[in-house]
Order: sequence, then C-alpha cells, then structure tokens
Amino acid sequence: MNKLFPIACLFALLAWSPSLAAELVLRSQATEHGPLVRLSDVADISAKTKAEVQQLKSISLFPAPAAGTEFFLTVEKLRDLLQSRGLDTSRLSISGSLVVQVGAANRTTSKAEVVKPKTLTEEGIQIAVKNAVQQRLRLSDPTTVWTVDVPLTNYQLQRMASISVDAVVEAHEMQTLRSGRVKFKITDGKLDWMISVELTQIQSVVVAKQAIQRGQLVRAVDVEIRQRHGNLPSGILTQLDQAIGQVAQRNFNPDDVVIQTSLRAPWKVLRGETVNVYIRTGGIVVRSRAIAKQDGALGELITVETLADKQRLDVTVSGHSEVTVHASGGTTGGLATLNRRDTLRK
Repeated sequence: MNKLFPIACLFALLAWSPSLAAELVLRSQATEHGPLVRLSDVADISAKTKAEVQQLKSISLFPAPAAGTEFFLTVEKLRDLLQSRGLDTSRLSISGSLVVQVGAANRTTSKAEVVKPKTLTEEGIQIAVKNAVQQRLRLSDPTTVWTVDVPLTNYQLQRMASISVDAVVEAHEMQTLRSGRVKFKITDGKLDWMISVELTQIQSVVVAKQAIQRGQLVRAVDVEIRQRHGNLPSGILTQLDQAIGQVAQRNFNPDDVVIQTSLRAPWKVLRGETVNVYIRTGGIVVRSRAIAKQDGALGELITVETLADKQRLDVTVSGHSEVTVHASGGTTGGLATLNRRDTLRK
C-alpha cells in the first residue's frame, strides 16, 4: 500500500493542469474506497469538462485508515493535501460538510444500525468545535476564509466529553472577528461552553509572479492572485487591475505581496518638457505652451511655467503632454498674456 501511494500521486499530478477551476462539495462520510482514499471518495466534483473531473477524481489523498479505525478530514487538511500535490487551491471552490469521516463508520449498515458514541475522543471534540466555529464564520462572512485552531485544555476536554459533532449547531462570536485569539460560545441546545479560538485569516492578494524592477511598468504576466495567511501589511491589493498598468516604485522579488504605496501611476507629463496648457473659462478655451516644473500622472496637480511671461500656474494633468488650469489657477492677468491665436470657441 505504501508503494502504491506515491505512484498514484505522481500520475495524478502529471494529469493535473494548474489552470483548472472546479467545485468540490464535501460529504459528511467518505464513500467506499480501496487502499487509497481519493478525492472522489470524499467529495462530489464538478468542472468545465469531463476530462477535468476525471483528473480531479483520480487524485490520491492518503492511505486508507486501518480496519476498525477512523480519520477526520477537515477542509483545512484537505487544502493542505491538495497544495502538497501542487494544486492551486485558490481556484477550487470547497463547500458542503466541514469535516469528512473516513474509516470505521463506513462499514455497510443501515442508518438505523449506526450507533453514535456518547462521548468523543479529544480529536473528535476539537473537530466538533472547529465545525461549529467554521459554520458561524461562513455565515458571518462567506467571502473570507479562516483557519481555525482550538487549543483546548485538559479541563475543557473533560467538560466537553458529551459534545456531539451533529449536536453542535451554533457558535456565537463574542467580539469583532480578526486574526488572533477570539472568544466563542458553543451550544448544543442544552449546555454552553465558552472557549478561545485562534483564527488566522486567509486573504487573496496580488503578489509578484516574477521579479519586477523599480521603474518597470507592471504587466499582466508579472502578477497573480494568491492566498496569504495571517496579518498582512496595510494597502494590500486584492484585484489584478489595481496593479496592472502601474509603475513599480521599488524592486519586487517573486512571491512578494504588492502594496499600493509601492506603485504609482505612469507619468503623462515629464519635468522640463513643453506641454499644452488649456484654460477654460465660460464658453472659451484658451491654449498656451508652458514648461512642466515636475513630473505628473493623470489627474495630479503640478506646476508649469508659461513660455510667454514665465508665469507659474497650478494645473491638472489631463493627458499626454497636456494640462488644464486648476480651478484656483489662471488669473485674469494670466489669460490676458496668452496668444490670441490660441483662443478657441467651444
């Protein structure tokens, strides 16, 4: 069985295309399986094509539990397993049950014959609590993904020995959700338990796909969306179009998180170049020429100096080598000095 596992994983990886996007709906219990538990044993799979579905179904996850034993597969463990196989889990939508029971409970019996244990193991208690917390997190914010760690003490484990995976139906957050330790109240309708849970937010952010040099225009091939855990610097970007077309203000290494303050809009006006100045007043547009005293991106306010009388004006960059007098700039005296040949009517 141990020899078959890496060979099966190898064939699954060779068949897998990183560009695939699919939806996995996890079952509460694994279906009948052989010596290896595959993705198709624990989830219903849908994708764009039948070939992609078959590729996903063939992925081996882990050796089947020994006879008479069981294994609880959580969403977090499944993501880790798929990532270790080289899959981009950000392209997978995972829903359904938050924990899949694999093993002992899968023997062929009717539902009436399955006897639920009155108590759970320590691992089972932690799974039950994680399940309740994850359900509440999903209700609170379906768009945010969290990892949940339940550091229960021995005293808490003893008190919660009667908890059931099916019985735990609610988890109420006691404070604003954030990465770190958060208090929750778990209830099964009869008893309440107060616990502290370690939450880590997983965010989809823009990262450098390859090295980007300072002053380089960011292209679509330079960045991509990836998932990052924990607290991240302020100003992170969550959409590719926030970075593409901007200019890097520092060097980025592959896998670096791209933040807003490290980018700038491309210059439309360069310091020292001659630009067209448009002054609009009433129904008249007056055009003149001036020297830019600083660089400027589209929409930015800069200073120019007119060629005719060296007057300085505050202007707004409105296009390539083109500026418009700011609402507070362009005095009557300034208008009078402009060449009348450059006066246009709207």
